[in-house]
Amino acid sequence: LHLCDRRQRQMCIRAALSIGIALHNIPEGISIAVPIFHATNNRKKAFFLTSISAISELFGGILSLIFFKNIIGRAHLGILYAITAGIMLQISFGELIKESLLITTKK
Repeated sequence: LHLCDRRQRQMCIRAALSIGIALHNIPEGISIAVPIFHATNNRKKAFFLTSISAISELFGGILSLIFFKNIIGRAHLGILYAITAGIMLQISFGELIKESLLITTKK
């Protein structure tokens, strides 16, 4: 963002956000596809179900933009981001790390 002047700042923010979302979607897709593939041993089914998940996120974002564009302001987004961050921290520290420690101590 430091390379952008004032007029380009919003475009730089959008580009950075798009890159961040794209990078986030790669491990998310893997985390959906791998368990399905190992459970079914069917690549096409894993790809199909992962694609449905990705498309549903896209449609959810578009519908949210259409219906909530004039309702949600900066304060609402800040609250939603804080709630989301809290949920992600709880999942990471309260569940995933605890589960990984249980699995490694069983071996």
